Amino acid sequence: MVRSGKNGGLHLKQISYYKRTGEYHPTTLASERSGIRRAAKKFVFKENKLFYVGKDRKQMHLVIVSDEEKKRVLRKCHETAAGAHHGISRTLTLVESSYYWTSITNDVKQWVYACQHCQVAKNTAIIVPKLHPIKAEDPWTAVTIDLMGPFNTTRRNHMYVIMMTDLFTKWVVVLPLQDTSAVEIAKAMVSVFFLYGPLKKMVIDQAEEFVHQINRELFELFGMKQIVLSYPQTDDTNERTCKTIKTFLNKYCADHPNDWDDNLSAIAYAFNLTPMAPVQNTPYFQMFNRNPYVSETSNVPQEAQKDNKCMFAKILEAIKQADRVLEERKATGGGTGPGLVTLALWGLAPRGIKGKILSWIENWLKDREQRVGINGKFSEWRGVTSGVPQGSVLRPILFSLFINDLEKGVKSEVAKFADDTKLLKIVKTKADCEELQKDLTKLSDWATKWQMKFNVDKCKVMHIGKNNPNYTHNMMGANLATTNQERDLGVIVDSSLKTFTQCAVAVRKANRMLGIIKKGIEIRQRISYCPYINPWYAHILNTAYRCGLLISKKIYWNWKRYRKGNKND
Repeated sequence: MVRSGKNGGLHLKQISYYKRTGEYHPTTLASERSGIRRAAKKFVFKENKLFYVGKDRKQMHLVIVSDEEKKRVLRKCHETAAGAHHGISRTLTLVESSYYWTSITNDVKQWVYACQHCQVAKNTAIIVPKLHPIKAEDPWTAVTIDLMGPFNTTRRNHMYVIMMTDLFTKWVVVLPLQDTSAVEIAKAMVSVFFLYGPLKKMVIDQAEEFVHQINRELFELFGMKQIVLSYPQTDDTNERTCKTIKTFLNKYCADHPNDWDDNLSAIAYAFNLTPMAPVQNTPYFQMFNRNPYVSETSNVPQEAQKDNKCMFAKILEAIKQADRVLEERKATGGGTGPGLVTLALWGLAPRGIKGKILSWIENWLKDREQRVGINGKFSEWRGVTSGVPQGSVLRPILFSLFINDLEKGVKSEVAKFADDTKLLKIVKTKADCEELQKDLTKLSDWATKWQMKFNVDKCKVMHIGKNNPNYTHNMMGANLATTNQERDLGVIVDSSLKTFTQCAVAVRKANRMLGIIKKGIEIRQRISYCPYINPWYAHILNTAYRCGLLISKKIYWNWKRYRKGNKND
């Protein structure tokens, strides 16, 4: 039997050592050796990794031992698209589907409780009359329809969401709407019917939104029967799903509320990959009778390929990274001209995309046009000669393939994240400076060739080191500005490599949150500290400087002083 509790991690290390070497760990006592042998029968060592197979030896869960790996797994299964900020039970199900360690339940609870987005967007329980679920005998014969919104207006003027849930498989389809007019709703419903076929029954609890135009043009066209509920929230499944989708949107799009429609299909996909209690399976499996497929050549870790959650998380992260390219003309300048069309030929064909699919992508990239509309008035169509195509899953994939050879021929170290590119090199002599300048010229030539010119005004040079000669560099005919401090992916990087500024920012945010709690919360319990103060406290505590420890202690004692005298503490 594998031990649980605080000694569980040590026991797993002893089992891992025994399975890997065939010998007992130095910390294993003589009285514990028989227990190690019995427990080791539930594990296998494969490809330098330890897997838990259970008594029936039919499971295959990767064993996680270190605390850093546990945090990585919890972050992936809760905060990325695979988890979409699920609650405790769903996050636990996602983690247990691929991983194993002894304190997994307790760690998932603590992680969810400490998640700031989950605490802010948590649903409040409301007592409602008894609900009556409606049953269906076959897939897509009966669905429930509901409207959500209004949300923040997006760039495409979307404010509402229509959600359709199949009562048999629990499969969810969510589509963005510009308004709740009958015409807009009918168009969205017809697009779903063309994918899954006409329905026999539709359950609607917002009759005022569906006017006679829908009854006349939609229901008579497909010969469907409409059920209008006299009291909202009569169907339990639909209301729970509606609340879950709203919670997903509030949590996952908290940092970019005006782009929620770009991630709507991602949210629906994450929901359809979640096991549902009524059917004891995922809606995806109920719909297609299989799990999502992942190619054997994929770079997704082997232990996570069976459910495709990691692959989808990577796709969504790539979409978010490509969104950075389109905002404020940071660095992207080309896309649908000859560059991306050529990319479809030499970038996709070697990766197995051939034939009609390759031709479709090539035609999709050629001769793209756009126009501007204001208050029903539209401009003339104009050809699009630059810019990454928006509004599809192909966008991040094509962009990643497009910049894949950016560092070809560059001798300096290149770090890429979405549209941000960093060039790093140790410069001691004039020759090193000239070599770095050659690499900058190669990047400029690549950008000019593929019509993706860098925004030179935002390109800067940071000299690190006391004896740095501080050479001047240029790019595309313009000298690059010098900076001593720059924010990179949320972290303030200083030329002295010290973290004083980053700590100061964290202190201001922590103290600001302390002030808000002091003024707005009368009974201050630990649950108020964990999601709002502890992230900044831990952020400062992890610094390598003594000042970070002193400042973090000051914040902690300020919190203790605010809590002093609470009877309910």
